[in-house]
Amino acid sequence: MTEPPKINFPLTQLNTESLEDVLEQHDKQFLVFSSAGKPIYAYHGNEEKLSSFMATAEALMSVATASRSESLRYIRSGRNVVAFLDRSPICLVAISTLAEPPAVLRMQLALIHGQLTSLLTASAVNSIFTKNPGYDARRLLAGSDIMLGSLIKSFTSTPNALLGAFPSFPLLPTLRTTIIENLKMAVAASNSLFGLIISGGSVVALASSNAKLRMQQWDILLLLNFLKSNLSLRQAGTVFAPLCLPTYNPHGHLHAYIQFLDTQTDIAVVLLAGGANPDFEQLSAAQEQLRTTLVEGGDSSGGILGALRTASQELTCSQCRYTSLETLKEALTRAGIGLGCLLHCVYKRSAAQQFVATPWATVVEEDDAMKRDIIVAYSQLRAAMFDHSGEHVQGPLQTLRYEARKKFSLLALSGTGSELYLVLDCFVEKAEAVKAASEVLRSLVNRHDALFF
Repeated sequence: MTEPPKINFPLTQLNTESLEDVLEQHDKQFLVFSSAGKPIYAYHGNEEKLSSFMATAEALMSVATASRSESLRYIRSGRNVVAFLDRSPICLVAISTLAEPPAVLRMQLALIHGQLTSLLTASAVNSIFTKNPGYDARRLLAGSDIMLGSLIKSFTSTPNALLGAFPSFPLLPTLRTTIIENLKMAVAASNSLFGLIISGGSVVALASSNAKLRMQQWDILLLLNFLKSNLSLRQAGTVFAPLCLPTYNPHGHLHAYIQFLDTQTDIAVVLLAGGANPDFEQLSAAQEQLRTTLVEGGDSSGGILGALRTASQELTCSQCRYTSLETLKEALTRAGIGLGCLLHCVYKRSAAQQFVATPWATVVEEDDAMKRDIIVAYSQLRAAMFDHSGEHVQGPLQTLRYEARKKFSLLALSGTGSELYLVLDCFVEKAEAVKAASEVLRSLVNRHDALFF
């Protein structure tokens, strides 16, 4: 396969005064515009003032496609990386000064496009711009700035996007099994396609109407952001909302029945039904039966919901029995390093497209810039391990990679069906880091039943 189009030239050739101002004040910028160059969304600044840049960027994308017969993917300009994504009739551009891999920036753009599609559907967007290529789509996205902003902020605060996986909620296996079985009954009783139980931004349980039908991780990430960024959902308690799952079907809406069972720990149940005319009474009855079972069922006095609420509070307070830093102390001791040397850990189960992460160490929790630097470092480390010159090659190029940075060191370990990433004190040397990773991986593998589903 040929190398993706790359063009090296000063970014000032594309700059307007407004864009220069934005890049002086912010590490990243995201822009969305139509194939006609009409502004739709700007993460920073006023899209009207950035419209000349958007028009120039669209022209550049068109020229590159015409001359090279493939889409323009990215441009490097000094410390800036400009990534492009053409999803005609929508174009998206990301500008980053953080040295993020271009493939990661394009993945972020794909998620932004997916979030837009989740609100409008691809069919609606295509129909609008077919009839009027110069249509001002901003009126359709009124009120979506908070949702898009929340998604963009997650790119440098969580590993969700760079891993292509959703966060799994660690839970006692027997408790999770009970919850999943009750969720399956609710999905069947409501004639829904999918059902989810979510707590604090992580997925507790997932069920579908067909064993062969499974929600993809990208749709789940978009749903999680939809729930997180809409305060009105918590205030309302129970909501019906049209929602498109772009990976499942980009051309139609599903009907989401959302109920928050506990607003303090953000425990919510979501049932997703298809069809033009879902039976809302049937959905409501199934949801109410599930809620009753969660409240009254189980061995504890607070029922299943009470046990889940307790687990959520422990996770929030960094005291989860499965993923807290303290639970890895024994593994680190076997490796000959202290608990204080571990700053963060991420563990992904590839087949399930799920991951878990430890809380941030205190020194990182209090430093937002360091959190951002670690997330970016994760993306760089993973790209170095997995990027291939050809797209048809699968699997990592390396199974182990260690890098020493100024403030921390990192080690990635890729095994059969899993990925482990450790962030350690900058004084931890490679041999120590390798031993620590081996011991931590062994400890986490022994907890698979509680970590994943």
